Amino acid sequence: MNMIGDLFSVERALPEGVLYGLLSGQYSLHGGVIRDAGGQIIRHLIPAAESALNPFGFIDSLPGLFNTYQLHNLTMMTEQLLAISTATMAMSGLGLAVSTLGFATLHGSLNRVEKTLKDMDQKLDWIKNFLDSERRARFLSALQDLDHLTADTHRREHILLSSREKFGEIAFHYLEQWKLTTDVMESMSFQHYYCAAFLAQAKCSAELEMYDTAIKEFQIGLHNWQNNSRTFIKNNFFQEQRSRFLLSSYSEIAPIAKIAGWMDFVYEDPRGYNWLDELRQEFNPESSIFSFLSWWDRENEAKRRRNEIAILDNFTQRNNVLQGFETQFRYFADHKIRPSSLEQAIKPLLDNYADQDVLILASA
Repeated sequence: MNMIGDLFSVERALPEGVLYGLLSGQYSLHGGVIRDAGGQIIRHLIPAAESALNPFGFIDSLPGLFNTYQLHNLTMMTEQLLAISTATMAMSGLGLAVSTLGFATLHGSLNRVEKTLKDMDQKLDWIKNFLDSERRARFLSALQDLDHLTADTHRREHILLSSREKFGEIAFHYLEQWKLTTDVMESMSFQHYYCAAFLAQAKCSAELEMYDTAIKEFQIGLHNWQNNSRTFIKNNFFQEQRSRFLLSSYSEIAPIAKIAGWMDFVYEDPRGYNWLDELRQEFNPESSIFSFLSWWDRENEAKRRRNEIAILDNFTQRNNVLQGFETQFRYFADHKIRPSSLEQAIKPLLDNYADQDVLILASA
């Protein structure tokens, strides 16, 4: 099969029909896919190069970037939508496409977690235990084995089956550890390891052409991740005075579009800007916590606020990307193609479209 010719065509820009669909709400953007209300993929957005990503999503994003859907200049929208996808990739700490999110990339993201933790206070017992654990070593070793899969079919299948079983057990362990912890950075570390483990397991199944199993494994992993993420955010960021995000000290780093996105995700209720009315009703500038925050702000707590926003962005955008991944796993099943096959088919295109950060693939 000539995959690019038979399944895809490459576009330089998004057609007006797709842009109008996004503006009207007929289509929606989920990380690396634009899809319709029924979950059908309208366009694939593939990063031209997979960069080393920060698994915690600690980046400085452009505050106005996610207000794109308020714009009606179609000549600018392709560029801005691709910028949103790139920013989403960075903030989520994941790639845009399952096919190009290789085992080596997942391995590298776990090493980034290790580096971040080593830069912290080594006297914290949980960091030492986390970095020295045998299960973590097994996880990294399994990913490394998959990065150099042999061409021998029997040997390749054996490695994939063995790794898939390991990833399932590892995912369960990190999910349970994540549920037990109350420390924010410990939770962030466990959630990324859990996410990487269930992703790796589902990808192994897809490589083994166990497509229905891959979808089921991914859906279970996503469901558990969403539930635990929502509980984590409620307990750590929304438990007291979530209306604090309306303070002027947050205005430049947390525009209303972002706040609405957080609320939509955490409460599973897509109210969008209508959340603003509820937050305004809760807002009480006489509250002791607002007096405390006002004093705290004067003491230069800008870094704390930026990290708070980065964590909320990380979870919200990761959810966005993972929903796109689910659609991609369904696409692999419908067309009976392995993620690695699509990756190999795309590689020759990268030189021809070197001027683009993201490839736009339309279904043929």
